[in-house]
Amino acid sequence: MKKEDVESKAKKAIELVQGVDDEFKTAAFSVIFERILSTGDALDFPPKQETEYSTDSGSKVSDIQKKKEELAKNCGVSIKELEEVLYFDKDIIKVIAPLSGSEPEKQLLVAKCVLTAFDVVLEQQWIKAIILSRCVGASKVGQLAHLSKNLQRDKQSIRLQGNRKSTEYKITEYGKATSYEIIKKLAKGGNLDES
Repeated sequence: MKKEDVESKAKKAIELVQGVDDEFKTAAFSVIFERILSTGDALDFPPKQETEYSTDSGSKVSDIQKKKEELAKNCGVSIKELEEVLYFDKDIIKVIAPLSGSEPEKQLLVAKCVLTAFDVVLEQQWIKAIILSRCVGASKVGQLAHLSKNLQRDKQSIRLQGNRKSTEYKITEYGKATSYEIIKKLAKGGNLDES
């Protein structure tokens, strides 16, 4: 492989890790760069997982639609209202409703909603930090440099396991219940500061 090709691929990997929490940036770069070198691109980063939307038979898509309906029911909203709050794509879930509050507060709210959606809709309880970071970053709630610190502010709602490169997060039952209320308030246009 030519030096220019390697440099070009390294630049692409650097672009893709922009916005990733500093403590995960090196690991993310390594994974992405290795993928670019082996496949020629990173268009399908992160690698496909069983719980994603695309399937050969299409049955997973309908299963996911049913799970989205279940999440909407748990939140006390319609599926249309849910989709005004959460955006589901093949490898990312993000909050698209406007949020108020400080950057740490917004990041925590988004993380709780995203973790709840992964748990209920995709049936994934533990989410790798890099995936959660991508979802929170896509929700446009500020810089991600202190995301892991911000997530540890609510130990009653969010659990973590592992460290550094292998950190994973999950939502607790209490966290899910509060996330349902957050999603409902956002869907109905309510103020999150109201009880």
